[in-house]
Amino acid sequence: MSKATAAGVEVGQVAALLNLTDRRVQQLAKEGIIPKPERGRYNLPACVRGYIAFLQKAVDTAKAKAAQPVIVDLQRERARKTAAEAELAELEVAKARGEWVAVSEFRRALQNVLEKEMARLRSLPIQLSWLGVDVERAIDEEVERIVAEMSTFDEDVITPPDDTGGEAQAA
Repeated sequence: MSKATAAGVEVGQVAALLNLTDRRVQQLAKEGIIPKPERGRYNLPACVRGYIAFLQKAVDTAKAKAAQPVIVDLQRERARKTAAEAELAELEVAKARGEWVAVSEFRRALQNVLEKEMARLRSLPIQLSWLGVDVERAIDEEVERIVAEMSTFDEDVITPPDDTGGEAQAA
């Protein structure tokens, strides 16, 4: 053993070897990471071993923290994927049974029905004109009121809010 090792080294030598400041070496000694100096001198081999152990523990802790969220996220993502696949399968079954229709298709079909019914209503006063002018006028006014109401049909009634961002289901 050399005389420097047996007698210990000054804080500056430990700091230079570990690439730290003098103050950080003193903090590590206070925290018990490296041995405290005896009579102002540090046991260099013990300081190196303590600092290496400290760094290894920090790396292991960082690896554990980094790996844990990945595992949790992977499990959560697998669960989301499985749920989405199940929902998609249920949707395909509903389509096959005729229990599901796209909102756009429903909207087109409803528009066609409304247009046909409005045409039938408009022809009603002519068909019932043989009942007399007063009846024809009353029917004509009522038909125009119904047609106007159907023309301004609120689309919010047709299109319910859809939280999924896609087309809503209509039966």
